[in-house]
Amino acid sequence: MLELTEDEQQIFIEKIKQKVLAGKTPAKGQPTLTIIIGTPGSGKSYLAQTIENSVYCSPDDIIAEYIKTTGTDPRGDFLNDDIEKFTARVYDEVVQAIIDGKYNFTCDSFKDVDGQKVVNFMAQYGYKKDIKVILADEYQAALNAVERKLDYDDKYTEYCKNKQSGTQYPRGNPLEVAPDVSTKTSDHIAKFICKAVEEGKQIEIYEFGKIKPSFRTGDDFDKFLENLPLTPITKHIKRCQQLYNRAHQSGNKKCAAQLNWLMQKMKKDTR
Repeated sequence: MLELTEDEQQIFIEKIKQKVLAGKTPAKGQPTLTIIIGTPGSGKSYLAQTIENSVYCSPDDIIAEYIKTTGTDPRGDFLNDDIEKFTARVYDEVVQAIIDGKYNFTCDSFKDVDGQKVVNFMAQYGYKKDIKVILADEYQAALNAVERKLDYDDKYTEYCKNKQSGTQYPRGNPLEVAPDVSTKTSDHIAKFICKAVEEGKQIEIYEFGKIKPSFRTGDDFDKFLENLPLTPITKHIKRCQQLYNRAHQSGNKKCAAQLNWLMQKMKKDTR
């Protein structure tokens, strides 16, 4: 169940609005909606924060603020229908505030279908679109997602131990993303890119960790693909083993199981 009263919920919503709008100014002329499409762990949030004078709001950030506000332990399965519905309500109210203020808006998605829904919705309010896609190695993204969860859980455990000494609450994404979500989504996004290029849709493609596009519609796509650096799968396996050892030693059985599954999948791909 939701751990906030109705009055507390409204206070929370206003707090989120103030947080995301801080330092932003309304667009001069037609506002822009920037959609960032990428797999979990590909760096969507990192890229979003580099876009100048654009309000960025993610449901994940809302959930992170909720667990901080309520003191919920993020290391377990804490999400339920009430929290998810409240998150959607907060997000909708934030988006409405962005529209009312005519701010530029950046959102991320790992499904181009969801991204298109947002594009269609914001177009009603005069927003032009800017589509950015992050192309990340499927295994790199999956490992990033699991490592992010391990990092957060370790930081939260340390926070609980040293709470009395004034240790700061951990920042970041507390949500768990199973590796198969990243691997499946990666294939889906690759198909989306090929179709978008074929149809001449205006997109920019970013490589993992870069804040400048490696491809824009109109560039030589074949040349772009030829120049893409490929990480040897043996390097991914080595990293996966290291993360598995870490998860096992810390007693994080769920992450250990996910990493074991991922390692077996990578080893099959080397055959």
